[in-house]
Amino acid sequence: MGYCGGVRDEPTYKKVCNDAEYDDWAEAIQLQFDPSVLSYQTLLDAFFRAHDHIGGGRSRQYSSIIFAHDDAQRAAAHAALALRPRSSTSVEELQPFWQAEPYHQKWLLQRKRDLLFSLQLCEYDELIAAPAATVLNAVAAGKLPGGVAQQRLDVLVGRGEMTPQAHETATAALWQVRGVY
Repeated sequence: MGYCGGVRDEPTYKKVCNDAEYDDWAEAIQLQFDPSVLSYQTLLDAFFRAHDHIGGGRSRQYSSIIFAHDDAQRAAAHAALALRPRSSTSVEELQPFWQAEPYHQKWLLQRKRDLLFSLQLCEYDELIAAPAATVLNAVAAGKLPGGVAQQRLDVLVGRGEMTPQAHETATAALWQVRGVY
């Protein structure tokens, strides 16, 4: 989670909400993906399913914007928009991305304390970078069923991207969260 599309350096939530000099920034997420595993088209389809791209934001801060990294992404985004004529989404050239404050990161996971604490993270940077945190944030958002989350956690521990101890406590926390299984 962060901010993109603005001119002035070091945007914060407070500045973007309250300071006219920062009203050109939009809240955004930055995704890294492997196109041999996940196509950009699949990513675009998920983008349009995940939020209200028709209603338009109250302000630029909450606008539906695709920040394209290159001409191929720009063309694919415009093609996806052509299939959705009612969409209020715009396509813009990628601008510098500024990471949001720690309290904005994995916001839903931070509100499911049992899941968050099961990861045994010590720093906010770990919350941002940990693949297991992304999995559990999707569970907290109600976007990923517990069984699928468990499979993904199993893969992470198998790859050494999650400690066995964190895997065990995260699995226990998944079982305790209502509606996960």
